[in-house]
Amino acid sequence: MKSAPMTDPKRTQLIELGAEQLAATLLDLSDMYPAVADVVERLLATPDENIKRYKSKLASIKRSRKFISWHESGDFAQQLEQLLIDLERGVKEPCAGVELIGRFFEADASIFNRCDDSNGSVGDVFSFSATDLFVSFASRCANKHVIADLVIKLNEDDAYGVRDSLFKRAGEYLPEATLRAMIDELWMKAELTTNDYQRGSWHRAIQMLAKQLRDAPLFEKARLEKRPLQLPPGLTLQMSIWKATSLILH
Repeated sequence: MKSAPMTDPKRTQLIELGAEQLAATLLDLSDMYPAVADVVERLLATPDENIKRYKSKLASIKRSRKFISWHESGDFAQQLEQLLIDLERGVKEPCAGVELIGRFFEADASIFNRCDDSNGSVGDVFSFSATDLFVSFASRCANKHVIADLVIKLNEDDAYGVRDSLFKRAGEYLPEATLRAMIDELWMKAELTTNDYQRGSWHRAIQMLAKQLRDAPLFEKARLEKRPLQLPPGLTLQMSIWKATSLILH
């Protein structure tokens, strides 16, 4: 949620009311609205307490069997957003943050199995807010190989299609050498798996990484492995690679 602009006259007026009146109003609102109470608790909590809040809420979400209808999914998505804010406010060490946000992605089945997300609001929490937070932590964590291993591990079971967003933005938090090492491992995994769907997933991941590396031959190779291409008469392999380059650059 965006904060009010620094020049917002309402902000100035609220400041002029004084801390005591604002605190009293917040407490009154927290008595009436659980969402406000949650914000107040977060503001008053220490970083360690916010991490405990994150873990407790995530465990509760995973245990719950309550079905979230289409009409309730927007509010539920907001609950998940607040959960991520708890995590962001609590993390003091980015590598620990990577591991903790990884747990959020691992909870996707517990969430989607009991939620009608026809409007995509819950999926967007994973694809945008959770991915943004992962990128923020991972870009500041020095253990790049550990991060790469985690991303691959998470994508071994991406039944709901929300974990591959971590591949799509890997170039923002991993150096080229680590991306190349990931690609080598993905080729090996694709070769060894007997599951056609998983093999295709690994080939798609290689394409995502190749696009970020602007490596057209690699992109084309992975695409041909995923879906063997019969070249039309007159279309050479070089022309095919040129088309792959166009896809990468656009």
